[in-house]
Amino acid sequence: MSIVSNGYRLIDVAKANVPDCFVFNTNKIGRGAGEAKFYIGGTSLKNWTSFFDDFSIPCFFTKGDLIDYMDTARTEYDNQSQGYNNDIGPLWQLRMDDISKLPVDIFFTIFRKVETDRLRFYIQSNDDIWTMFRKLALPIMTSLIVQKIEIAGAHYLWFRPYINEIGIENDVIRDLIDKEIEKVEQDRTITETTRLQLTKARVGQGAFRENVISKFNGQCIVTQINDERVLVASHIKPWVVSANAEKLDKENGLLFTPTFDKLFDKGFISFRDSGEIILSDHFAERNYKILNLKAKDKFDIKATPQMKVYLDYHREQVFRK
Repeated sequence: MSIVSNGYRLIDVAKANVPDCFVFNTNKIGRGAGEAKFYIGGTSLKNWTSFFDDFSIPCFFTKGDLIDYMDTARTEYDNQSQGYNNDIGPLWQLRMDDISKLPVDIFFTIFRKVETDRLRFYIQSNDDIWTMFRKLALPIMTSLIVQKIEIAGAHYLWFRPYINEIGIENDVIRDLIDKEIEKVEQDRTITETTRLQLTKARVGQGAFRENVISKFNGQCIVTQINDERVLVASHIKPWVVSANAEKLDKENGLLFTPTFDKLFDKGFISFRDSGEIILSDHFAERNYKILNLKAKDKFDIKATPQMKVYLDYHREQVFRK
C-alpha cells in the first residue's frame, strides 16, 4: 500500500512541462542528446530551496501513477502525433514491464543542478527512477505535478507525471483539485464566505469572475465579444497551484470566449507583458489562421505589475514551448 493511501495534508504544489531536451533519446522529436537536469521553474516564481526543504526531503513516484500515466499515453504510442526520431510504438509494453517490477512507492533523492543560474532553477537525481522517468516522458505532451505533502508530521515530495490532453481533466489534476478544495475547506484562518468564493473561483465564478469582467469592461480581450453569458474568467496562474489570495486576485485573470480560454489554459497561446500574443509551435498554423491569430498581434490585457508576475508564470510553466 502506498504511503498516501491513508491520507495526507497538501502543503504546496509545483507544475512543470517536460521539454524535448529532458527526455531519453528514444522519445525525442528534435536533435541533440537528452540531459538529466529538469527545469522546475524560474527563481522569481517560488522560493525553491524552501519548497525542497534544502534538498533534505524524501521524494517519490508511485507505481500506480506510472501505470496510469502509461495507460493514458498508450494512444500516443500506438498513433504517434509527434515526429519522434524513433518509432516508440514497440516501447510501450517494454516500459510497462519495467514498471511492473517496481515497488509501490519508489523513493529517490534530488539536488539542485546549475548552482550559478540565477534565473532558472534546475533539479536532478542520480537514482534509477529518474532515468526511468526520462524514458517514460514524452516531450511537450508530458507534464509533472510535484506535491509537497505532510504525513504523520513528516514532509515528502510526490512526483506525479501525466499526459496533457485537450478537453480531458487528467486523474492527477482531478486528485490535486480535490485535495486543494479539501485544503481550502479545512482552513480555519479564513471565513466561510471566503471559502465559498475560493471554490467558486476554480470554475471562474463568484467574485473572481465579477471582478475580471469589470476590469475588462465585459469584453473578451481577443474577440471583443461582450455577451457575458459566453465569457470565461480564466486564471493566468492556474487555480490549483495558486495561493488563496492569488485564486481571488482579479490581476490573475483574463477574459475570453471559450475557444481562447481553452487555448490559453492548455498553453497554446500566451502573452508578453506588452499584450503581444505568443503562439505555440504545437498547435497547427492553419488553425491559427482560421482564428485570425498572428504572432505579435497586440491586445489590451491591462497588465499591472502584479499581472506581469502571473504572466511570467504562465509563459514559463503553462505555455508549450
